Amino acid sequence: MKIPATFDEQIEILNNLWFIIDNKEQAKKYLKHIGFYRFSYYMNYFLENYNWEDKSFDNILKYYIFDRKIKLIFSDIIERIEISIKANIINTLSLEYNDSIFFLKEEIYLNEEKFNWIKTSLELEKNKNKSLNDINLSQIDSWKLFQWLTLWTTTFFYNSLNTQNQKNIANNYDLTNATLSSWLLWLTDIRNICAHYDKLWWTKLVRYLSFKHPKLKKLNIETNSIFAYILVMHIFLKEIWIDSHFLDKIDDLFNEEEYKFINKEKMWFSKDWKEKINSIILN
Repeated sequence: MKIPATFDEQIEILNNLWFIIDNKEQAKKYLKHIGFYRFSYYMNYFLENYNWEDKSFDNILKYYIFDRKIKLIFSDIIERIEISIKANIINTLSLEYNDSIFFLKEEIYLNEEKFNWIKTSLELEKNKNKSLNDINLSQIDSWKLFQWLTLWTTTFFYNSLNTQNQKNIANNYDLTNATLSSWLLWLTDIRNICAHYDKLWWTKLVRYLSFKHPKLKKLNIETNSIFAYILVMHIFLKEIWIDSHFLDKIDDLFNEEEYKFINKEKMWFSKDWKEKINSIILN
C-alpha cells in the first residue's frame, strides 16, 4: 500500500521526474480537482513518448483536456449510434414477428440458453426503472422497454439473436452480422471508457475490430487504434446522420494551437487522414 501524499508532496514528485511547473499554486489546485492518480495517466504517457523539453505540467494538463474533449465528441456519436441500433432492432423484429413484445419469443434467439439469459437480463433492467418495475415484462412494448436498456444489454441482445435476425438488422447498415456484432462490442468498450473517465487517446483496446471488408483491409491499420474507432463511427454516421460533421470536429480539435504538440502519427493519423476515411465506401 502506498502512503497518501499531500499536494506539496505531489508537486515534489513531479519535480523529481523533471516536469517543469511554472505556477505551483495553480498546479496544486488542478491536482486537487483532478486527482494525482488520474493526472498520472497522462504524466506517464509523457514520460514514455516525449522529449525533455515537452515535459511540463501545462502540457500534461493540455493533453488531459484534449483527451476530455475527444471523449465528449465520441460520447455524442456513440449515443446516436446506440439510439439507431435500438430503433432498428425494434423496427426489424416487431415487423418480422408482428409483435411488439418479440423479445419473449424463444424462436428469435440462437438457442434456449440465450433466450433464458436475455429474459433474466431484461427483467433486471426493467426492475431498475421506477416506471417499469411494477409491470410484468410481458406487458411492456419493446419501444418502451428498449429505451431503458444499457448499450451492453442491447449488444448482448443482438448477439443472442439467431443468425437470420442478426443479418436482417445488420442489413440496415450494409454490414455483415459478424461485423456488426464485433463493432457493437467495441462501441460498448469505448462508451465505458468515456463514461468512466478513463484515458482514451493512445489507448489500444484488448478487443480488435472486425475489418474483413477488402476496402478496410487495404488501410493496413491497427484495428484497436483510435483511428480505427473514428473510421467505424464514420461508417455508421454515413448511414444514420449524413450532416454530422464528425470528422471536421475531430480535425478542428487536432488543429487547435495548444494541441499541435500531441503526436497524431503514432495513432495512425497521416496528414490526409480525413480524405482517407472519406474515401471508404463499403457498398
